[in-house]
Amino acid sequence: MNRTRTSKNAKRLLVWLLLLTMVFGLLPMAAFADETVVEPVVSEEPVQEPTEPSSEPTEPSSEPSAEPSQEPEPEQPGNAEVTIEGDEEQPEDELLAEEISFNYAEKTQSVRLSNGEFQRIFLLDCGRKYFTTTEVKAIIDELQKNHYTHIELAFGNDALRFILNDMSLTANGKDYTSAEVTDAIEYGNQQFCANNKYDTSASSAAWSQTDMDDIISYAGEHGIKVVPLFNAPGHMFAVVKAMENLGLTNAGSKVGYADSSPNWGLDVTNPAAVNFVQALVEKYIAYFAGKGCTMFNIGADESGINKDNYSAYAQLVNSHAALVQNSGMVAMAFNDGIYNPNYTAYLNGVAFDSDIVIAYWSYSGLAKAKSLADMGFVINSTHNNWYYVLGNNNSNWAGYYTAINNMKTVKCNAVDSGITTNSGCTLAVWCDNPYVDYNANSSNVKTLISTFASENSGYFVAPQKPVLTASKSDIAVGDTVTLTLSNYEGNVNWSCDKPDVLSLEQGNSNSVTATALSVGTAAVTATMADGEAVTISINVAETVFNGETEAVDLYLDGEVTKTYTPKGQFEYVEDADLLDADGNVIAKYSVTNTPGTEAAFQEAKSVSTGNSYVIKNSDGSYKTQTGDTTNSLNEAARWTLSQSYGSKYYLKSGNYYLYYSNSGWNSNSGWKVTTNRQVVYLKSGTIYGSYSWYNDSYSNELKTLGTVTAGTEAKDEIVFTALTAGSSSIIIGDVQYDVTVHTADLSKVTPLPIQLWITDNTIEADGPNAGTTGSGWRGSEGKVRYINVPAAAKNDSASINSKQGMAVVDAFAAAGMDNPVVRYELGGTRFIAPQGNKPAIELAFWTGRIHNTLMIQDIWATDYSNSGEEFTFVRYWGGEWQVSADRQSWTTVTGEGSTGNMSGCKEQLVAYYMMRTKVTDEVTTDAADWGYPAGSADYDDQLRDTAGYVLLDFAVKYEDGTRNPKTFPKTGKTLAFNINQYGIGESGIKYRVLNNFRAMNSSDYEVYMVTVTMTNDAASANISNTASYTYEGKEQVVWARDEATLNNSGLDPYTSISGENSVFSGCKFGGDPYVRGVEVYNKHGALITYYVRAIIKEDSLKVHYINRSADDHEFYNYGITVNEGTLFAENFGQVGENSTLLQGNTVTNSLGVEQTVTAELKDIPAIGAQYRYSDYTCVGASRSADGKDVYLYYTFKASKVFVVDFGLPMKIEPKDVNANLANASLTRVVAKNSNYADVTVKDLIITYTLNKTINGRDDVVATYYGTQNGSEEHNVTYTLSFIPATNVYYEDSFARFDSGKNNAANAVWQSAGTKAEATQALEELGKKQNSYGYDDAYSKNKTTLFSLGSAQYVTLTKGMSAGGDTPTADWPTVSFDFKGTGFEIMSVTDNKAGTIFVKVFDKSGTQERFYMVDNYYGYSYVDGKWVVNPNSTDALYQIPVIKIQDLAYGEHKVVVTAFYDELVDHTGKGSCTFYFDGFRVYNPLNPDNDTANKTYEKDQEGYPQYIKLRDEVIKNGGERVFFIDGAANANVTQYKNGGPKNEVYLAKGQAISFTVTGNNIDTIQIGAKAPKGAAVLNVNDTKIKTLETATEMYYDITAQAKGKQVTITNTGDGILSLTDVKVTFTTNATASLAELGEDEAVQAVAMVRALYAAPEVEPVEPFKPDHFEAKWSNNVRQGGRAVLTVKTSADVEQIIINGDIVVSNYKTRTERVGYGRNAERVTYHVFTYMISAQQSAEYSVVAVNEAGLMSEAVAARLTVRPKGPIKDWFDGLFGRWF
Repeated sequence: MNRTRTSKNAKRLLVWLLLLTMVFGLLPMAAFADETVVEPVVSEEPVQEPTEPSSEPTEPSSEPSAEPSQEPEPEQPGNAEVTIEGDEEQPEDELLAEEISFNYAEKTQSVRLSNGEFQRIFLLDCGRKYFTTTEVKAIIDELQKNHYTHIELAFGNDALRFILNDMSLTANGKDYTSAEVTDAIEYGNQQFCANNKYDTSASSAAWSQTDMDDIISYAGEHGIKVVPLFNAPGHMFAVVKAMENLGLTNAGSKVGYADSSPNWGLDVTNPAAVNFVQALVEKYIAYFAGKGCTMFNIGADESGINKDNYSAYAQLVNSHAALVQNSGMVAMAFNDGIYNPNYTAYLNGVAFDSDIVIAYWSYSGLAKAKSLADMGFVINSTHNNWYYVLGNNNSNWAGYYTAINNMKTVKCNAVDSGITTNSGCTLAVWCDNPYVDYNANSSNVKTLISTFASENSGYFVAPQKPVLTASKSDIAVGDTVTLTLSNYEGNVNWSCDKPDVLSLEQGNSNSVTATALSVGTAAVTATMADGEAVTISINVAETVFNGETEAVDLYLDGEVTKTYTPKGQFEYVEDADLLDADGNVIAKYSVTNTPGTEAAFQEAKSVSTGNSYVIKNSDGSYKTQTGDTTNSLNEAARWTLSQSYGSKYYLKSGNYYLYYSNSGWNSNSGWKVTTNRQVVYLKSGTIYGSYSWYNDSYSNELKTLGTVTAGTEAKDEIVFTALTAGSSSIIIGDVQYDVTVHTADLSKVTPLPIQLWITDNTIEADGPNAGTTGSGWRGSEGKVRYINVPAAAKNDSASINSKQGMAVVDAFAAAGMDNPVVRYELGGTRFIAPQGNKPAIELAFWTGRIHNTLMIQDIWATDYSNSGEEFTFVRYWGGEWQVSADRQSWTTVTGEGSTGNMSGCKEQLVAYYMMRTKVTDEVTTDAADWGYPAGSADYDDQLRDTAGYVLLDFAVKYEDGTRNPKTFPKTGKTLAFNINQYGIGESGIKYRVLNNFRAMNSSDYEVYMVTVTMTNDAASANISNTASYTYEGKEQVVWARDEATLNNSGLDPYTSISGENSVFSGCKFGGDPYVRGVEVYNKHGALITYYVRAIIKEDSLKVHYINRSADDHEFYNYGITVNEGTLFAENFGQVGENSTLLQGNTVTNSLGVEQTVTAELKDIPAIGAQYRYSDYTCVGASRSADGKDVYLYYTFKASKVFVVDFGLPMKIEPKDVNANLANASLTRVVAKNSNYADVTVKDLIITYTLNKTINGRDDVVATYYGTQNGSEEHNVTYTLSFIPATNVYYEDSFARFDSGKNNAANAVWQSAGTKAEATQALEELGKKQNSYGYDDAYSKNKTTLFSLGSAQYVTLTKGMSAGGDTPTADWPTVSFDFKGTGFEIMSVTDNKAGTIFVKVFDKSGTQERFYMVDNYYGYSYVDGKWVVNPNSTDALYQIPVIKIQDLAYGEHKVVVTAFYDELVDHTGKGSCTFYFDGFRVYNPLNPDNDTANKTYEKDQEGYPQYIKLRDEVIKNGGERVFFIDGAANANVTQYKNGGPKNEVYLAKGQAISFTVTGNNIDTIQIGAKAPKGAAVLNVNDTKIKTLETATEMYYDITAQAKGKQVTITNTGDGILSLTDVKVTFTTNATASLAELGEDEAVQAVAMVRALYAAPEVEPVEPFKPDHFEAKWSNNVRQGGRAVLTVKTSADVEQIIINGDIVVSNYKTRTERVGYGRNAERVTYHVFTYMISAQQSAEYSVVAVNEAGLMSEAVAARLTVRPKGPIKDWFDGLFGRWF
């Protein structure tokens, strides 16, 4: 079919050629003369991202092709013959005429999958997505652990992620070099990533051959075989693109998408493409066969088959299968293309090879598995019910949860329709979306691997490997040893590598005896019938140790250790391996010495509860328990501090209490001890003996408390630590330690009892491990419920017997505990059983506590739920029970005595619970302290209690300020408590502590702040009417999500009745919304208010607050949870212009609560204070068309506006805000609420320090407090606004630095220099003192080296890329974020500077730009030219190595990668350094926003435009910018080739001249600096400034430059660097540089030349290549393509055309020169450069060698002929056909 088509096409082409020949015969041939060239290879910036350089570059072949033997040597004399023996292009007409046929492979042997072990394969899609070798090895570890047999690496699947060392191949009679094929594949991979449907950020990296060698080796070591997968003819995007890149057209087309990844299929009817792919696949087959692989998957799925190509598809599948089998491997393919019922009629007699193993994944509309099996195919179940697409963590097809669930019902041998297979199965993880992060989903992959194995445990079993053991591993000469091979049946061949050391009995059974003959170590090997062999070593000595032995038994339930004291002579070792007979490390051992230490007393600066202290007397002695003294720290009493109530504490040692006896004038006053309970007082970490409530004062301080560091004796120790089961022996000193590591029998471990409590009452719980204590817990009959946690407890994700342990609540569930409940009643019982008739209340675990004999929790006694060491995790590890609060620090526990009578309890482990309530509708409240709900009889009884009561209410406050409920009490929700637990507060009035409340977020609301408000703050102001009361006290914050939330609220942290030092006082941040405790006066109420934020959902309504003063910045929004269909009212809007009154602004939420949208910012709790308390106007309100959003618009009037143009701190004194504040009696200043900076206050001065780049108006609220004439304190508040200038310079501290990894791990960022402390000038808007971009801080510090004296640098070396391609991710990076239109990066340029990649990403993470920047600077000015000087010592600092100013305004991220490559190593030193010194951002406010520019106009900085001077010199040199170096023959070309690329450098006496032209110009500024010594900036005849800083800043030259010609001259000794001309305007306009006439140029030169001579330069010999010629193609017509061919000797590495076009790519050609035996072969480099020709011109070409030295220029004349009218006619008529 394909042969017929080719013939038909050839005939059609021939007809057209004859027709055209007839037409051409009628016309003059000169009219059609044209050239044939290809597109230029030199690209302009930004360039396409290059691939990482290969560590093993393929060397071009130096051997020419063989000469035809029949071609005689020419003998005639005269000019030598030159024969080119490189690749020669075939004429196009010959290519068309040549017929290419399919080169299918013929099968020479049949290789089928034998009936053996059930294959358990895991498939990893490493074609679409790049995985590191480390990630693959981690997967192999999981496969080994779960008893898989194979890993299938789909390296060729859409992309091709594995590049061989030698990629050269021959196809269709054409030889392709390794470099050509490699480059084409890398191009294809890049195109695959770039054509991703949704995200183009995926890596295009690929494995090297070294990487694949490593993977196969690692897999083999772990018993896992590798199955390669190179998919064809489908999923070949990268290969199709590679073929197109190599000139093979129509190689394939798009078949479809796998989610985001494009699927391109090979055109199986195109013989040229098929032959190329087959040659490529054959290389990989040969490689994997050579590595010992036994199976190769050829893919063949989703290939775009149809009735026209199905026969060709079948032939290709058979051909690839033949190649695989011919190599000795089994071929595998997916099933969907094999005997597809839709196309079998079009096979045209072709039959699929039935030796292929079918990976059966889909059966919908395809050949049934049974049918294929009946045809002889072996079936592997690759069921798509287990498919997982990485990142699809849903329950849809190929989703994680779907796969997990299907594994439970679809077993691994299932295929389709009840058909099963005995051959094997495959679990597949596909990467349809290559940009998905693997690390974020690796746990899912591991779980899939383990779940699939566990659900099919009958198949996934550990292989029984043969094991060789010896009766003894150490024997003496003359002894015998028995060697036994286990787990093997069959004949065994025994051998010994040293028969003179060990002789073996003859035989082939599983056991053999060996006799020791001489001293040495011999290896005995048992080889089995299948060739597998195992070896064991036997040590033979003259004698064997017969001294003292010690049996060391370790139990493997953790890192169990045993310690011994060594005897005799020994050596110290650390963490040495203890090996068993098979060489496995079963344990570690250390022999160490610990020096002795003396006990030491350390004075405590502050004391706290739960800690133990020693009291030191004034004479240096220590106090004992009985009050006596001792000089021994070991005999001194340890005093423990615990809380009683409020500020009262106990200081106790044993049964003795310390107290202060105050006997007035009695001499017995002082600190005493007693066995009676006495208290001390704690304030601010200090203990006092006395407290006076009269004046709230503390006295009689207990001084000199401290802690003791116990002394120790020096000792030697041997420590054995178990790692894995096994046995071994080691001789240390005079003892042989026989170590056995056992697996622990967890069933024999005593369970850990944990009691169940809610505050001071026990709760009910049942289950197989539940128990009840003995009596005596509060009275003779009181008992407590507990759970015995077994050591074997575990669930699907955790185990008690593990290093991480389990959460306590999970351990309870694993122990079989039912949900615990509590049944409560007024005056309720302290026993469990009698409460059974009360309704159960749901409980939630809160925390665990450890109590000892000083603090045992008793029923209806002191509540210790907030005392004792806290824990939430438990484990049995190292032979011990341990608990922890963070899984980092573990405490050993026993629970001794806690299951019997209370009197015998030594250690009590308590799990405290909270009651789960619904006191609010929006969120759930867990309460540890529970009262009686309103509406109950108990509630009423409590209110009638003569002792008193306290009430507790709960409410929520929505983001709009609406509170629910609004009135109190609320039936069923208001709680009443008794006053029994109390302290004494103001006027001796009792108060109660309400303990521990926790809010739990719901699916609709989350809590961001919790406050407490009293009915009245006055102790005596009781509730007068319990039927209706209000909360009028001061609202205070007890918990907030973060400090910013507290600051925004404008509220103070909570202060309890017992004072600010109470454990209840203060505001807690983060974690669960938690109220530690609230103190409430008798007959008062407390209101706990949850500030909630609605979670946005599909039906939610949303309110938006917009700042019209800041580029329509949305400064706040919130959602309202509503029922489906609820919308904002259509009449929503303002009532009157600029009014905060709104109409149509109420909405009923999903709970039936009416919420009100307000325009009063002060009423919205979560809005920042800078908005709530500022001077604002609501200027508009609107509703969206769909009614789901409303918008409120504001303008804000700032008290002061300051302009920020540097990242330095800014100091604001009171006088800077208001002159009157300078004379005010200020007491303090509070400033807060910045979005971009850290705001601090010291000595009444506000310091504003940016902590990130600023891109909008930043409003800070500053409140000044003071007094007048001794009156009470008053305050005044100002809004201080900070806006970014049109350009802002940031130091290196604003960037993020990531050091290298893997091979580049030693590429670590380091600091250079010392940073100077500086602040920027305070620039108030409208009162500008300096240009935006200038600050005296940099001039005064004379930062001639690094910016402000310091920078960050990293050094890269050649060795960092050794051993394989180092991915870009491994090199060190520096990154920063900004908002604007451009940036520049400051660095150092010298002869050590390297090359960097610079990537720019937009807000979505899409890469916008890519640049490669060479920072090398080491040149000499020789004979009027700049040439590379490797020995240069010049260094230029703070150079803008890259400056980009044309980005779209928005958020961007810049990532700079520093790397090393020999290709950019100018000096050949094998290393380079990159410095990051700072960066500048351009236009952080939208330059197209008229409001922003009007703001800047106040400082004459509106509508800024930056003209890059160096570009103008290069582009328009001599026309718009005239460069003058004082030499008589100065010209622009001399300048273009030297130095970095973003600045103009003027040495002493050098100048440039230009004229700025344009309308509405406001100011003209010049960007300048002195990168090397002091320079003097002169403009015309005016000295502007002496520059002594290398920091680029802007200097105003308006007076000298506006409307005039500007000549800028450097009259200083240092270099003057010029960057930009900055022009600002009064309205939106543009400026340009005017063309300079001859008179202007002469005038400028004369002015400079009269003053200075040319700079002295050191002559350097120019590079002289052996051969150098350049020639343009002939017969070039206008608009046609012209080719410049430059032929050079092999010592030329690049050429430079016209001074700035660099061509580095060349082809190596070998020519034969001369005759006969005298002929020589000469190697040349051929460079080509192509353009679209427009006019004749002369081009200069310079050759550059490897060292960077340049040659003299040669000229190449391009002659362009005009188009002819006939050619125009011909192009119009026939051009579209060609």
